Amino acid sequence: MNRRLNILVVSVVLCSFCLASYPQLSEASSSNQPENFKIFLKKFYSDTSFQKSRIIIPLEGKILSWHETEDSIVETNWIGREVIVTKFEEIQSTDNNIKQSFVKDRDYIIEKLYIDNSGFFMERTFHLNKGKWYLKKYDISNI
Repeated sequence: MNRRLNILVVSVVLCSFCLASYPQLSEASSSNQPENFKIFLKKFYSDTSFQKSRIIIPLEGKILSWHETEDSIVETNWIGREVIVTKFEEIQSTDNNIKQSFVKDRDYIIEKLYIDNSGFFMERTFHLNKGKWYLKKYDISNI
């Protein structure tokens, strides 16, 4: 009986060593790890079909814009609108004053794009759900 226990312990140690030695095996077994946000964001901005699959509908958020004729701020939402999310580099190419920052928490990350003292900002809230990132809220102000 003692010999069987020793063989079992040696087998467990060897299996642990094998998993640690082969990253593809250890990664596959750790599928409970949340999706890497940087990798997600890169794919989200480059693949439109992936992007559409990762937007929670109805998308929360407001769109604020200036109505020149009425000299007032108009507030709308995303219901019935097509959502196109443009990456920071593309927006920055139109204006070098645009800045980007991130607010991180355990279950969400807010991407902020803004121009200081201008009335322009975008806030995109990405929510972690069952290990995958989704765009949950998108606020735009251009007033």
